[in-house]
Amino acid sequence: MQFFKVQNPHLRLFLSHYWTLKTVCGTSASLLLPMDHIDLILAPEGTFHYYLADEMVRSPDLHFHGIRRKSTGVLVLKETQVWGLSFQPWGFQPVVGTLMNTFVDQIVDLVDYNAELAHGLKALSGKLDAGEALLDELEELLVQALNPDTLETAAMQQVRAFIEASPDDMRRYCAQAGISMRQMQRLFNQYIGVSPKGYQKIKQFEACSRELLYGEDENPLTSLGVDSGYYDQSHFIRCFREFTSFAPRRFRGERPAVKSDLFKKK
Repeated sequence: MQFFKVQNPHLRLFLSHYWTLKTVCGTSASLLLPMDHIDLILAPEGTFHYYLADEMVRSPDLHFHGIRRKSTGVLVLKETQVWGLSFQPWGFQPVVGTLMNTFVDQIVDLVDYNAELAHGLKALSGKLDAGEALLDELEELLVQALNPDTLETAAMQQVRAFIEASPDDMRRYCAQAGISMRQMQRLFNQYIGVSPKGYQKIKQFEACSRELLYGEDENPLTSLGVDSGYYDQSHFIRCFREFTSFAPRRFRGERPAVKSDLFKKK
């Protein structure tokens, strides 16, 4: 898997980075873990099968996941080159122009919400093996389609500031920022898809799941739970199961997440 930085400074407010990988067909589904941001994925139609509750969804060629409150099963069915655009947590809403809570726990075809950008990106689908050489053309397309200089609003700034501050006390933060808690909730539904508290729980889960996947197996789970901000071990286990259906010890032993293979140490 390769990662590329966003080169155009006008896009950095909205985009975090790009990534590309060569898929390998699997025989069993792996888990896509909850994340704090949206990835827009460009791959040949049907590359992935996603398992959402009792439903199987065949991936469109250009699609994104709404923010996930639970892990999603994914099976790779084609060996091909895939590109991903990883957005800032607040950065994807201007792409679709609607409330992000519309897409929670869903797989969505971009063409239904931004046909112009979708058609432009599909035109690049024959160049996915180009690697970093594709970036100039990709960013030129994004600037034309999104006109990023006009996208940042006071509402987006409020969400961004909250996320970057990562406050322990939401009530106190909102009072100091001059915004009501109800207003902040609405802004998060619009730009993120979940409440501020829900977003912080996902961030907390990301931190501890990353340590379980890539940290030393000898690290005590009790210390990991406390270091990740959970009240005690039972709170840690309960919250982790809500996101993955796995207890932390079993998760570390089996490493069932897609990221286990993508980023494992060689």
